[in-house]
Amino acid sequence: MTAVYHFLKNSVSFLAFLVYMLIHEDFKNYIKKAGRNSKKHADSLAVLGNGPSLAKVLETWERNEDITDSDVAVVNFFCDDERFEKIRPEYYVLSDPMFFDTQCPLFEKGSAVFDVLNKKVTWEMYLYVPYHSLKLIDYQKFLHNENIIVIPFHRRLYEGFERFRFSFYKRGLGSGEYGTVVLNAEFIALNLQYKTMYMYGIDHTFFDGIEVSEKNELCTVSSHFYEAQIERKPVMHHFAHELRNMTMTEFLLSKYMIFKGHEDLQRFADCIGSRIYNCTEGSLVDAYPRKKALWSNCNDSFGPCFSSASR
Repeated sequence: MTAVYHFLKNSVSFLAFLVYMLIHEDFKNYIKKAGRNSKKHADSLAVLGNGPSLAKVLETWERNEDITDSDVAVVNFFCDDERFEKIRPEYYVLSDPMFFDTQCPLFEKGSAVFDVLNKKVTWEMYLYVPYHSLKLIDYQKFLHNENIIVIPFHRRLYEGFERFRFSFYKRGLGSGEYGTVVLNAEFIALNLQYKTMYMYGIDHTFFDGIEVSEKNELCTVSSHFYEAQIERKPVMHHFAHELRNMTMTEFLLSKYMIFKGHEDLQRFADCIGSRIYNCTEGSLVDAYPRKKALWSNCNDSFGPCFSSASR
């Protein structure tokens, strides 16, 4: 009886996924079609996330071979950092609705990124945006820098039979709705067939300072490298164009999806023969091997938790 239930459930989910892609998107792999944007001819990629630990990494990035000898992908508001024009990343990834949904309460803040990119980018850079955002915003209106090439990617979450998951991933389909832009960057990198990936700024310390106020508002501390002051504030999210406080259930479910996404992409990397290293000090992500050589406080006495084989 259980087997029948799971078969029917997977069948419905798989059909719903296919119908959505057929009606709202398509089945083209725009990532693979565009190919790599690599001037270094590197087979490795450094992904720089938003976590607070990245501030420390950026202080010495010029001596970090993971970054200097690799192609680089950045996300969200990285262009506001003074080192953006020095690192000159090959790839930039956006996925949050604040960057393309004009009905989003944070659109004014998000769309300001385009002004910065127009002014700063003097090298060829691929800007990846969700496919469905092409229907919501005219990127040509906001981006007039010829060095920036806009490439859509599919971010509809794959649902259905597990045995088909990686077949869709290889075609640039079925990944993205995990809840953090860094997973989109990883998925794009794996579609570009980078053999080695170094992950920085994926602290994912979402539970630091978490509390519920007397007003029943879920609050936590700030967790981005570009925010100078650490402060506790309500956890807000946009639901159907409305910005409101998340409930504890919604918060925990969203974080579950993020960690599940890392596990899915680790298995996908294994499937295609790529290797992902977590180089983020203090990261809660346990899906990837750790590259402990970059940890300033590393000591063998810590044991297997810091082993390059730990997961």
